[in-house]
Amino acid sequence: MLKRIVLTVFIIVFAFVGCSVEKNSENTKKDIYTIKEYNDTVIVYKNGKPIMKTDIVISSLPRLEALKIKKGISAENFKEVVSIIEMYES
Repeated sequence: MLKRIVLTVFIIVFAFVGCSVEKNSENTKKDIYTIKEYNDTVIVYKNGKPIMKTDIVISSLPRLEALKIKKGISAENFKEVVSIIEMYES
């Protein structure tokens, strides 16, 4: 329950502080989100830079899921990232 509250607070703060949308669609750069493993922990990257560390331990996941994360899971937006992270936390 506490993880879900912390994740929700992070999402709200990130939505208001960390996200900016350019108005000129010709110059708009699409952000690339990747969920990967680092030191046996799941980390979220945005455009190649770490933006969020989770409490998810790779070695505690089923082998196939751990392999997917080690290869990297791409997400189109932060909402999709949250959905993926919640799946691994449950």
